[in-house]
Amino acid sequence: MGGSKIGPMRALFALAKSAKAVKDTRHVLRLLPMQPAQACLDVTEHVTLCGQVGDQGFALWIGRHAGKLGLGLQFLRQTAARVEMIVSGPPDLLDAMALACSLGPQEVWVDQVDRYRTNDPLGCENASPFA
Repeated sequence: MGGSKIGPMRALFALAKSAKAVKDTRHVLRLLPMQPAQACLDVTEHVTLCGQVGDQGFALWIGRHAGKLGLGLQFLRQTAARVEMIVSGPPDLLDAMALACSLGPQEVWVDQVDRYRTNDPLGCENASPFA
């Protein structure tokens, strides 16, 4: 192994650790850009977060973490009790994002994370609506 490439499990632990370290910018997650061949392996999921998730800063927090993981993100709606979004990327990184959202920042409390795929994980032609 060499360089700055971080595996999915390391990314998961780094993201979980940074989710608990409020306002701590020492944890910087760096991922190499996806290679074109990997783009066909991307999946798209509809994610719903339920709980006390109405804080407006939560959407910014989610966007920041999705960007760190190199995921595509589109918010559908946010209420005091629910956040719905579409997230696209490699399955391992979608798992990392779901874990990070379940931990969330201190201002929110996530009771439940519901996820379902909205496309065929092997279908390159529909791999991501964000491409």
